[in-house]
Amino acid sequence: MTGQKTRRNLGYGSIYRRGNFWTIDFKDSDGKRVQRAVLDALTYEDALFALQQEITKAFQVNHGQRPKRASGFREFAKVFLTDYMMVSRRNFKSDRFRLEALKEFFEDVDLRQITPLQCERLRKARLEKGNAKATVNRFLALLKRLFTIAIQEGYAEENPVKKIKLFSERDTLKERLLKPEEEERLLASSSGHLKPILIMALNSGARLGEIINLTWSCVDLEQREIRFEGCKSGRLRYVPMNQTLYSELVAWKSMNGFSPLVFPSPKTGSVFTSIKTGFLASCRRSNIQGLRFHDLRHSFATRLVQRGCDVETLRGLLGHRDLSTTQRYLHSSDERKREAVRLLEKTEARDGMVTEEKGSSAIH
Repeated sequence: MTGQKTRRNLGYGSIYRRGNFWTIDFKDSDGKRVQRAVLDALTYEDALFALQQEITKAFQVNHGQRPKRASGFREFAKVFLTDYMMVSRRNFKSDRFRLEALKEFFEDVDLRQITPLQCERLRKARLEKGNAKATVNRFLALLKRLFTIAIQEGYAEENPVKKIKLFSERDTLKERLLKPEEEERLLASSSGHLKPILIMALNSGARLGEIINLTWSCVDLEQREIRFEGCKSGRLRYVPMNQTLYSELVAWKSMNGFSPLVFPSPKTGSVFTSIKTGFLASCRRSNIQGLRFHDLRHSFATRLVQRGCDVETLRGLLGHRDLSTTQRYLHSSDERKREAVRLLEKTEARDGMVTEEKGSSAIH
């Protein structure tokens, strides 16, 4: 803007426009003047953030707090994968794919140079590739975890993802519940090794990863209780067995108790790599459309609520940290909604009768 002062002096450095770029002017740890264009800064606030990072680095060096060697994103992503994801997360295959996409996006840029603006650009890029908003949220969640570890190890000072507001997923949640008659057809058309897995999901609410990694040491047939370890929430979870699940596991163990795994792959004897093909085939044979394996967990939660289970108990069974997460699973069928509004109808009718009776007695 004509006549407006473009340089802003801040005492510890200054910021000004040079051509199409914001430029920062400061002194490094050796007292040398540095003038550097911040190529990814679109606003004054972006340039200010970059300047403050440089001043922080200089302060740390001058006070004996020299940071660790700078690490490019690709380099630290390898450390994050081998020393964190593969150690602390049992089911990390989908995140491994996302990590590769993040490496392709950020390439070798230093972790300290990644700003909230670049995280926004990542989000935009994933949307342009056709990812759903929920999927984009998973990318950002993974990136946020990576930066949390990087900060703990001294490779970064701030987590830029913390300033990014995730997309709401309330409208993206798919409501596909398995009807009782569909369950009968699905179990009848499932193969011998798939059927008990489906019964486990429908009667415990467990996730697929928890089921296929379950060992007999975590199944207490005497107490009729299952201990799920390595849960998504990071906590142990105990789920009682109902008679349906108990009977199935007793029969299954008598035939397949030779393996430490409850549900070993019949081909390899180890953990299943995928049951998707068999599950989709069973759905096709039973003429069930649009059903995902995770919908069995939804069905478990909804059936319990319909039978009077309180939300707090359900939260414990599902292993959620936050009650708000559990509430996403509480779907009401159309019939239950109709019954709910009929209650008001009956109340009004009953109130009308009481009023009439009172009126009659008052007259007489």
